[in-house]
Amino acid sequence: ARIDPPTDGSYTEHMFRYLVAHAPTFRLDRCGWSDQDAAVLVAEERNALRVQSCTGAAQAAGIRTGMSMAAARALLPNVETELLDPAAERSDLTALSTQLLRVSPCISALPPDAVVAEVARVPGAGTERALLERIRIRMRQLGHTAHVVIADDPTTALNIARWTRRST
Repeated sequence: ARIDPPTDGSYTEHMFRYLVAHAPTFRLDRCGWSDQDAAVLVAEERNALRVQSCTGAAQAAGIRTGMSMAAARALLPNVETELLDPAAERSDLTALSTQLLRVSPCISALPPDAVVAEVARVPGAGTERALLERIRIRMRQLGHTAHVVIADDPTTALNIARWTRRST
């Protein structure tokens, strides 16, 4: 027998939404670098060491993701480098995602710098705002600045979190 959803919209109260916490500086935070340090994360790519991530201080000097290390050193000779360790980075991101167990049993890491949790749809925008703030504060306690977004779709939430400078 086929069960049709109610036409009055009441079924949406039982659907899930997705909370995504994007930590743009996670990749260097986990290595001990702060945004004030001039540091870059590098990996071998196209026969050269290339920047995978950089701190705010390195960005201010003109260093960008994808740039060769030689070009980065030309802009900022004293830039510190950290070699990418993919396995350790994945492990650290997975450990960070467990912090979302406080709000949901359904969590996952979204490499390289975000985590997602499935959260129940609760009527009232105030409840979601409180949840956003709770996760943002927890991420800050763990040493990460995070943009936290709740949306109906995890991909939408991730894209908004990556492109906005605030939680929503």
